[in-house]
Amino acid sequence: MQNHLFGWTRAAIASFAFMATAAHAMDGPTQCLNKAAETRCDAGQCVTATDGFTPAQLSLAPEAVELCAYSGCWQGRVSFMHTQDQFTYITATLLDTPHAQAPADVLNILYNSKGGYALANFADFALTMECAAH
Repeated sequence: MQNHLFGWTRAAIASFAFMATAAHAMDGPTQCLNKAAETRCDAGQCVTATDGFTPAQLSLAPEAVELCAYSGCWQGRVSFMHTQDQFTYITATLLDTPHAQAPADVLNILYNSKGGYALANFADFALTMECAAH
């Protein structure tokens, strides 16, 4: 019983330390936009548009993310977050908000808190985004 309790205590402390580190990397909600370009990649080739695209908006919080692009928004809970120095790697499975039946896709984000930017990969989009805390 004592070993089981000790194991649970270590797991709780590790979880708390993980969340404290994640919260330090993102001091609050963060908004990101791909203002300069939109990049789509498929079959090993990427095409970047600098005109005629609608910027995507990425909302980051320590526990949830939302990505809005064109006429849709996708939301999801953070399933993985790891911070080292100014870099935070975030993974979330997003659901199509209006329909929310099947997961839309996995969103991967590399957020640089000192540089104020994020690299986001979702479906066939590979986006460089400018970020600011809100």
